[in-house]
Amino acid sequence: MGALAVGVVISFGFTTAAATGAARVEPAPQPRFVAGNPTTCEEAGFTGTLLFGEGDAAYPPPPTAAGTGVVSGGTTLDVTINEGFTASGILVKGGPDANAYDGPFTGPVVVEDMQSPPNMGGNVPEISHWFVCGSGVAPSSPPPSSPPPSSPPPSSPPPSSPPPSTSPSTSPSTSPSTSPSASPCPSQSKSPKPYHSGKHTPRPQALEEQTARR
Repeated sequence: MGALAVGVVISFGFTTAAATGAARVEPAPQPRFVAGNPTTCEEAGFTGTLLFGEGDAAYPPPPTAAGTGVVSGGTTLDVTINEGFTASGILVKGGPDANAYDGPFTGPVVVEDMQSPPNMGGNVPEISHWFVCGSGVAPSSPPPSSPPPSSPPPSSPPPSSPPPSTSPSTSPSTSPSTSPSASPCPSQSKSPKPYHSGKHTPRPQALEEQTARR
């Protein structure tokens, strides 16, 4: 039976703990007899809510996020509880009465070889319905690992050489006028006019003539 449980097919988007190879396998514990036809967790003496089961339209059919179950030969049940869930108990009903297998069964785990109680003739009747009660939450997917930090930005480049100071203008400033400034006109000195006393000054020749006459 162990091989059968581990070989449960993955379907409906749920991956069973057994299929991942991470589940431990436990044999069924000694059952607790429950007379009559229990159909709820309360009637079976279990805590929690009904996680999944078969044989009644009210049961969530496996596989579910909580796990799954497989009946082999009509009389033997193997149940897988997935990680994140704990089954408080598993009920197996066949014939007039039922067997309750009390937990806790903490996933991921496979509980094997569960049956209904023998009938008056000592035979194990076929399972009419079974269900699992408990609680839990499917673990969330781990967040993706943070990408490695990007390479640090390169250090700032050294400052560039300062631009050269403004070179003097190659064209000389306006050169002085090559033509000299106009020189001032020299003052024209006028020869002083001879002074005349009012008397007639005889010319030299006249003087000589006068002298000779004397």
